[in-house]
Amino acid sequence: MCASSGSRTAASLIGMFGVFNVDKPAGMTSRDVVNRIRRQIRPAKIGHAGTLDRMATGVLLVCVGPATRLIPRVHRWSKSYDTTILLGQRSDTDDVTGNVTTASDAVPIDESRLTTALSRFVGEIEQVPPRVSAVHVEGQRAWRLTRCGHDVKLKARTVCVSRIDCQEYDWPRVRLIIECASGTYIRSIARDLGEHLKCGGVLARLERSWIGPFRIDEAVTLSELSDADACQRHLRSAIELVPEMPQYTCSPQDVEQLRIGRPVLTERIGQSDGSPEMALLTPDRQLAAIAECHGDGRAVPRQVFIRVMGAA
Repeated sequence: MCASSGSRTAASLIGMFGVFNVDKPAGMTSRDVVNRIRRQIRPAKIGHAGTLDRMATGVLLVCVGPATRLIPRVHRWSKSYDTTILLGQRSDTDDVTGNVTTASDAVPIDESRLTTALSRFVGEIEQVPPRVSAVHVEGQRAWRLTRCGHDVKLKARTVCVSRIDCQEYDWPRVRLIIECASGTYIRSIARDLGEHLKCGGVLARLERSWIGPFRIDEAVTLSELSDADACQRHLRSAIELVPEMPQYTCSPQDVEQLRIGRPVLTERIGQSDGSPEMALLTPDRQLAAIAECHGDGRAVPRQVFIRVMGAA
């Protein structure tokens, strides 16, 4: 009896398909969070979509099961950070966790000068990642080489910052809301802002308040994911990972066609080839596949999830 119950539980967990919106606490890496959740839902596959380091808090998306295949799509989404920068200081890690030095000759910056300086960091900008970032250098993470005493030299890269709003300013503390694309380092903005103002700047606090449609006020804490049943309750549908796509609900016969990778006929007659992708749903509105729409109404599957779910 017990063995049968355990077997059903394992099968249920293998079949998990969706995403957790986790409020990552400070003091843990993204990998730490994944490992904590993995212990509750083994043997389901799991992975996070967008790194937050130990100091950072806020929205961390953890994809489960076939949803891990959607992680590259999540990386395209914009993100928003609520951050605090301390001016008049410098650090070897670009934040307050490193060796911080205070500029003895730093003087308070006029708010209008600060506002003008911030405008230089909006749009497409060139940015050198922090030496303690996860960027690969000769096959190793930059942060690992830095902590081993190597003098890490990183190349500048183009990133996109869509908005910077100053929420509070009381020298030396600046609170900012920053919206940006993937690959942007808020530590680098803190460092470069300080250098532009010739006084230094370090990151004091960092919270990711949203990524795509996922918001911090809807996130769950790790304590709320305390066991397998709790994880099942808080798992959000994989459909939320493709919010921009039109949807089509398949018949049971369509689902069987999708299982073997065949197209299904939809009602979208007249759409030209190469039109936007479509999310194909099962009758109970689970994500079955992502398909390419054709003008004759065919939806040709490009990523099929129901096949994996059915096999489990």
